[in-house]
Amino acid sequence: MSQLNIIATITVKPEFYDAFQPIFKRLVAGSRAEAGCLRYELNQSIDNSNIFIVIETWVSQ
Repeated sequence: MSQLNIIATITVKPEFYDAFQPIFKRLVAGSRAEAGCLRYELNQSIDNSNIFIVIETWVSQ
């Protein structure tokens, strides 16, 4: 089987920025604990602080 790689871009509206951070940090922790998760990263754009990039690698679908 081949690995599944996912790259997603999330744009957070400024009025939801403060609420987004703690919620997504919990999601990252939960996803990393799931069976089959090899990588789960949340990165923030240096050009626009409201843009986040999620990089995931899973054992399989």
